[in-house]
Amino acid sequence: MSVRYGFMEKPDITDIFDVTGENALILNPEETSFFLGKETIIATHNRGMAIWREKLFSFMSKNSEGAIVFYNIPRQQVVELGVQIEL
Repeated sequence: MSVRYGFMEKPDITDIFDVTGENALILNPEETSFFLGKETIIATHNRGMAIWREKLFSFMSKNSEGAIVFYNIPRQQVVELGVQIEL
């Protein structure tokens, strides 16, 4: 089973649960855990991009919409695993 969304469509996890029920895959949204990855971007003086670009990229990354909001996932059912990435 797969669910597809177009570029301008907003995915919603509750819609996905509704579709799976129609295909004999019964999932209970209240008993489901979601595991998400989260990256933290850190600007460094290492060789590579200019420091102002690294800081700008880090700032934009922190202010971007997270997966929980984007997919409309219930916050109390999410486990986030994080990693720090040095630029």
